[in-house]
Amino acid sequence: MRRPRQKTAGPSRVLDGFAEYGGDKQFATTLARGLEILRCFTPEGPILGNKDLAERTGLPKPTVSRFTYTLSRLGYLKADHISSKYQLGPAVLAIGYPLLATIMLRQLARPAMKELADYAGGSVSMGIRSPSRRIAASSRASSRMPSVLGPFRVRRSTDLMRASSSRRLNGFVM
Repeated sequence: MRRPRQKTAGPSRVLDGFAEYGGDKQFATTLARGLEILRCFTPEGPILGNKDLAERTGLPKPTVSRFTYTLSRLGYLKADHISSKYQLGPAVLAIGYPLLATIMLRQLARPAMKELADYAGGSVSMGIRSPSRRIAASSRASSRMPSVLGPFRVRRSTDLMRASSSRRLNGFVM
């Protein structure tokens, strides 16, 4: 008579950044991994291939390939079939825009941010805190400062422990 096979713990399917959720049965690891693919794209690295994404996420290349295929089909990534690389697609905006449009503090703070930027001769930014990142949601520059992108722009997210403004935020909040 055969003995039942014992299940051995294989390699963790949870990325290092999500290790705290490892025992959480409600945590959708597959969704987290797909979102991690999208987070790899930055203004400094807007076009990435599967190899780049595998290196940045630590996911196996076949897994990355399935994610990029699915994200492309859904419009979150735009595939360049000549170079076999990807960039963010327009569906990403469909997720973020409703949030930005409904943050009333952005609209209310604009005049004060502009006044402060003009007074200081610099720029003023407003950030939104996510669990481990700060995302600049609004930025106003002094009218004395040349600005290629205009007076308002949304910027990329920053690790909360690296940016000086985030360290000040953490000191204030914690």
